[in-house]
Amino acid sequence: MEDSTKKCRECKADIPFDAKVCQHCKAKQGNWFSRHKIMTGILIIFIIAIIGNANTSNVSTGGATTTTNETQITKEEVIKITAKELFSQYEANEIQADDKYKNKILEVS
Repeated sequence: MEDSTKKCRECKADIPFDAKVCQHCKAKQGNWFSRHKIMTGILIIFIIAIIGNANTSNVSTGGATTTTNETQITKEEVIKITAKELFSQYEANEIQADDKYKNKILEVS
């Protein structure tokens, strides 16, 4: 019979084990998260934001990787072309123009 009851959080009276509210003092018996649903939601959103920010900052502070990529970009040759020429080359043969210009640095005038 002892297993079927528990003590109330507030008034310490014996209440049924599965009771959500004490019948004596009307205090909620759930854990903190179930008693404070709005605060729990805000806390979850806050934790997700911190984790997301931590993942973003790890990617952006890649140190040597970022420096290496920047160095490679400055060493690459810049292709100077007019917008009219670029358009006409894509219009003539899109696949060949992609091979020539895709993922390259272009200076379009």
